[in-house]
Amino acid sequence: MMGSNLKNLVWLLCLSLAFVGCDRESVSSVDPGSEAKSESREQSDTAQAELTPVATQAVAVNDWLPPMQVPVDNLSSEQKVALGEKLFADPLLSLDQSMSCSTCHDRESGWSNGQSFAEGVNGQPGTRNSLSILNVGLYDKGLFWDGRVLTLEQQALKPIFEKTEMAMDSESTLLERLNSHPDYPALFGAAFDDGVTIANVARALACFERTIVVRETAYDRYVRGDKTAMSKSAIRGLKIFSNPRRANCISCHPAPMFTDQQYYNIGVGMDKKDYDMGRHHVLGWGSFGKFRSPSLRGIDQSAPYMHDGSLPTLEEVVEYYDRGGIRHKYTDTAVQRLRLNDQQKKDLVEFMRQGLAEIKE
Repeated sequence: MMGSNLKNLVWLLCLSLAFVGCDRESVSSVDPGSEAKSESREQSDTAQAELTPVATQAVAVNDWLPPMQVPVDNLSSEQKVALGEKLFADPLLSLDQSMSCSTCHDRESGWSNGQSFAEGVNGQPGTRNSLSILNVGLYDKGLFWDGRVLTLEQQALKPIFEKTEMAMDSESTLLERLNSHPDYPALFGAAFDDGVTIANVARALACFERTIVVRETAYDRYVRGDKTAMSKSAIRGLKIFSNPRRANCISCHPAPMFTDQQYYNIGVGMDKKDYDMGRHHVLGWGSFGKFRSPSLRGIDQSAPYMHDGSLPTLEEVVEYYDRGGIRHKYTDTAVQRLRLNDQQKKDLVEFMRQGLAEIKE
């Protein structure tokens, strides 16, 4: 009897170990680096707290774009937008008052900064490209390159208090500056019932950033019936972009936003010794090296490209994909050689540069 029980115990133990082995998040074979997993779990737990959905209201943009999902406790107003625009451009929000949000997200640089990496207060180098905030209000599945927050209200304060960015040392310092400013108390009072608060700084910035949208492109006009809106080259490029047997860009960049808001490891930076682990810090090892698929609406404005700013032009982006990216055991299998000819590459670039460019008239 005892022998039979012992056999059953051993069998159950083996079975339980087999099930543990199915959990990709906990298997050592998916651990590509030497970073401590305990640190990873702490970061992941912190991030998860900011990935809890909030109550939102759908706000229409136009007839062809999806509505923005705006938190119900921060619906927009002219006063909030005007305040947010002023705060966005004000270096008062940085510790030494040397930089503002617009330093890294400049309107004239496609709401990025035209550089591979940004520099923070005292010239501290960043580790990722300043992701353009064009169309940022349309995202509802995560913000930043790694999707570590869900809403603009959560995102807005991160750079202000990040030591390698604007480096503000405390909320009290920021509130003191705002309250002693000749304009801000009245502007906050007009926008919010409770006046100057840290939460209202975030709310105002979020309301302004939701106005930064590529509302119309030549592609939008083309699909609505204006067959002269895009050049012949751009039309050919659209077919290559959409064809599953050619470039198939549309699988990750579907219209009308030209992003699926998902996260992928396309191999960028995987050939470097100190590679960026991307969304791993948010969800764990199963998301190693994955970064957000950005919207391509207005993509012509925001070079250089990729999370590390390593590709200066759209031509180089197309060349990167054409050769199958950088192969790595964690590169998504969907990244394969395209084998496009020179004319097809030119047409594909033309579609992105002309077809998806913002019409500002």
